[in-house]
Amino acid sequence: MGFSVPAFSTMKRLFVLFSLLSCVGVSAQNMKNFYRQAKHDEGTLYFVLPREMACCEAGPGGFSGSLSYDYTYLDARDSVAMLMTVATDGVFEADSVCFETVRGAFGFGAEPIYRTAGKREWRSRLRCVVPYDLWAEMYRASEPFVLRVYSSKSGAGPGFSDKRKTWKKIRPYFGTLQETIRLNR
Repeated sequence: MGFSVPAFSTMKRLFVLFSLLSCVGVSAQNMKNFYRQAKHDEGTLYFVLPREMACCEAGPGGFSGSLSYDYTYLDARDSVAMLMTVATDGVFEADSVCFETVRGAFGFGAEPIYRTAGKREWRSRLRCVVPYDLWAEMYRASEPFVLRVYSSKSGAGPGFSDKRKTWKKIRPYFGTLQETIRLNR
């Protein structure tokens, strides 16, 4: 008893189709853990779930831990809101941020949302608005950008960046999200 050629060909096609569909499902599941999308009165709202960046250049003031951040984008606007939490050993009154990319450095004001004291560190929550085009460019680059958080009061400016291994993993997710945004406009 053997398979006929047409039956084998059909089975092969079904296997290939099943394999492709299972890959799409895994990709969709991973994107579901990366961002949320919702309808809003003004358009579609995209929210990138919180991520972390390691400190790559500590400044004066004893900076510890990492930077936690998330993005919110409303497609009716031409800017992206970045919210970040910086952990420091002492009070840190950040008032601006700078994105250092392969194309240059771009600075923006940072609005403090709150500061809280923990057991071993101070946490500062900040909000910064970045032009959409810069945000898209930051994640198209093959090298990770550096995010520097500044305090004009203390002169401190610790730098944060993704490690190369992490960058290679997350960059495609941002690319897929930005393509989704482009297609839905």
